[in-house]
Amino acid sequence: MTTNTYTCQGTVETVGERVQIITGQQQATRARMQDLREDLRHPHETRLAELDRELAELDGLPDDHVLGRRGCGHDLSEQIAAIPDDGEVYEYRCPACGNTGTVRKAVPVSNELANG
Repeated sequence: MTTNTYTCQGTVETVGERVQIITGQQQATRARMQDLREDLRHPHETRLAELDRELAELDGLPDDHVLGRRGCGHDLSEQIAAIPDDGEVYEYRCPACGNTGTVRKAVPVSNELANG
């Protein structure tokens, strides 16, 4: 029997949340840059340019547009393995980050049915 590995996929990240994160990072970077104006090639200039590009890519997308998930990566294999193979839907909760999800495991096909 093959053992599967399952990891927490975390919570959904939306455009609105990402814009807030980037905006906060931009403000912090601009504040740090005030003290570093004498060296125009400082790494903060590069970071600010990266943040500006990322924000431009998000421009025009609705705030509730889902970008993906911020998974914590916690191993859920034992928890998922403990769910019965009965075709029912079960909810699980990641003990590390609290993310919830559902899983349904198919009822195993018996050898009698498979052969015939």
